[in-house]
Amino acid sequence: GQIFDPSTTAECGGTGRKAFPGNVIPTDQLSPVAQKVLSFLPLPNADNTAGCGAPICGNFHFPSTKPTRDTTMTFKIDYNVSQNGKAFFSYSSRDQEVLNGNQALPAPLDPNFFNSNFTHYARFGYDYTFSPTLLNHFVVGLNRLANASIAEGVTGEDWPSVLGIGNAHGATFPQFSFDGSPRSVSYQALGAGNDDRNIPNSLVVSDSVSWAKGKHSFRFGFEWRSFQFSRLNVGNTSPSYTFQNFQTANAPNSTTTGDPFASFLLGLPNNESLTISSLQPRFVSNYYAGYVQDDFKIFPNLVLNLGLRYSVDGVRHESHGANAVLDLAADNPDTPGTPGALIFGNDATGAKTYYGNWGPRVGFSYAFKPTVVFRGGYAVYYAPLQYSDFGSAFISGSSTTPTFDTPDNFNPAQGTLDAFPAFPPPSNIQNPAFANGQGTTYAAPSFGKPGMIQNWSFEFQHQIATDLNLSIGYVGMHSTRLRSWRLIQVNNVPQRFFSLGNALSLNVGDPAAAPVLASLGVSVPDWFVPLWGGNATIAQLLRPFPQFQELDTQNSENLGQSTYNALQAKLERRFHNGLNLLAAYTFSKTLTNADSSFPVFSGFNSGVFGAQNPNNLKAEKAVSFQDVPHAFVLSYLYELPAGPGKKFFNHGIASKVLGGWQVGGVQRYQTGSPLRISSGAS
Repeated sequence: GQIFDPSTTAECGGTGRKAFPGNVIPTDQLSPVAQKVLSFLPLPNADNTAGCGAPICGNFHFPSTKPTRDTTMTFKIDYNVSQNGKAFFSYSSRDQEVLNGNQALPAPLDPNFFNSNFTHYARFGYDYTFSPTLLNHFVVGLNRLANASIAEGVTGEDWPSVLGIGNAHGATFPQFSFDGSPRSVSYQALGAGNDDRNIPNSLVVSDSVSWAKGKHSFRFGFEWRSFQFSRLNVGNTSPSYTFQNFQTANAPNSTTTGDPFASFLLGLPNNESLTISSLQPRFVSNYYAGYVQDDFKIFPNLVLNLGLRYSVDGVRHESHGANAVLDLAADNPDTPGTPGALIFGNDATGAKTYYGNWGPRVGFSYAFKPTVVFRGGYAVYYAPLQYSDFGSAFISGSSTTPTFDTPDNFNPAQGTLDAFPAFPPPSNIQNPAFANGQGTTYAAPSFGKPGMIQNWSFEFQHQIATDLNLSIGYVGMHSTRLRSWRLIQVNNVPQRFFSLGNALSLNVGDPAAAPVLASLGVSVPDWFVPLWGGNATIAQLLRPFPQFQELDTQNSENLGQSTYNALQAKLERRFHNGLNLLAAYTFSKTLTNADSSFPVFSGFNSGVFGAQNPNNLKAEKAVSFQDVPHAFVLSYLYELPAGPGKKFFNHGIASKVLGGWQVGGVQRYQTGSPLRISSGAS
């Protein structure tokens, strides 16, 4: 198609242009940035002779690969320090990298990026034996996982500077895309903006002492875990440009003239943007635990297991002090008389650390006679605190994405390729009223309580024969404070106002709203209408915190609960006459209102989030999506009675060919999980 010279727009009255003679752009009008970009583009290498047979002759032919790298390393060193002391060190790593798509161009122009996972596990341990009855075991462990998405163009260069793009800096090659070709030419996009990393680190230190004293076997110990989670997102800091035909067309909104690649050669983008963040957050938290345990052999046929564990799982905070959370009791400077505002600083964590994690444990084993044993126990465990925001919530840092578009589908965006337009940089938010007029994330102080699991069990085991055991038992579990998803609705209109019906949608300035508000004894604050404007409805006014919309609790909400009860039976035949057999049956039921530690991402969820009635969470408890009432497992291993020392074919060639063969298998039969039934709402 014909391309037109944008430098002639003014002399054509601002609504037209003159064509480039011969459809050729003079070299003195070519953008220096575009020419530098094209210097990375390989020259055509396809056969350009007559009748070359290629779909497009004289093009660039790129035989690409899609490499997958997987490197694993493991080693361990054991060292006898002394007769009583032994030390070890072990290290294991795995580096996995795969390109997200087939290469289209060599780097740095290729629009693909590497998905990378690099894990490191290091351990050091030291055991010291003070006496035959006293042993100390010390271990330090370091775990690190680096998960990254890195564009092929990330090579250590500041690409905007290299290319001559002013007012921009970034490690990624700028992105160039081309749309709107009148001749439906599909130009290859250039560059990728990926350069982000999620890096969880954990340091684990533990020490335990084992001491045998008479009828007692004691064990004491402590554990410290230090966690870090860094979210480094520096992708798209280099500009992203979109080029259209409009900037080289003969008239505004033309779809028949101009060309997006010609607009690129002239350095005239239709749209341009980049993203800058004021903070790369690092979240830190610590876990502490101490425990004592005693196996007390009261009588030869009675053993009692006693234990107590105490732990503190500290809530996370941002290491630079850049925390920002909603405090429902804090004064809001823009809504006098109505509390609820953002707070900032090291203590602004929302959830508060809980110090009541006591975990008692008791168990027993009693032998009525040598062939009959009765066992039982009860224990309390605590789940680790979890967050589902992947490091994006509760921080005062902000991001800005300045975007500039063509004003009229004719002239270019505000800037050219030579310099990105000026824009205000992002800053760390310190305004308590910043969340006014919108929804925000909320964490209640009680969300710092870790999930509590109570477990109890009883089992009878009977040795029916020398090689045959039968076990029948019961297992029960009750879990509370599990991760849940919007079971609580902190800022919904209270249920007592539902009877107002359509009146809830009335604007408070509507004359019909006055008698409704009067009957409720509710007045309209001076700040309410200026804040909400056309959305200043009665429903919004009746929210517990009318300066906000929805308060999202999904990041750390812990209102889930579940129960599990099961009858378990097992018949085991130890290896005898060449046969080993194990048959197990479980009859169970699982009820819950929280099917996953991250319910919003769970494959088991119903697709319907939140509570039917936040005021009656008991109604949310139902059969779990993971409930399997009946399960029967049969495993067996049979050694064929053939070969040396066996009944059949015990000598000669046949013994060598047929001897040593085993037949085994595992068969599982179970009922299906519950079927999800859902319907759209209107």
